[in-house]
Amino acid sequence: MGAEIVLGAMIETARGVDNADAICATPGLDFIFIGTGDLSLSLPDASPERLHAACQLVLRAAQAQGLPCGLFTSDVEAAAQARDEGYALAVVANDIGLAHAGFSLAMADTRP
Repeated sequence: MGAEIVLGAMIETARGVDNADAICATPGLDFIFIGTGDLSLSLPDASPERLHAACQLVLRAAQAQGLPCGLFTSDVEAAAQARDEGYALAVVANDIGLAHAGFSLAMADTRP
């Protein structure tokens, strides 16, 4: 059984969005992923509408190169919407959210 290596790029800054066409045109890339948390921190106007528009720019750049594009989402509904918009992958859980949920459950279970 042979191993397969895939190469992806993550776009997670406003500068990355500005350069999405060039990034997605990089030879040898297999996918593009959008780091929405860090991207929202780097946008001048971090409104949900601005974040969505930035993600759409990256998605279109990836699709123009025939690359699947994925992103982090906040919940199952947002992941379903991302799928409907053409994203190949939508991650619902993240390390911070999972850690918070786990600690919250532990705290609730240990309180008298």
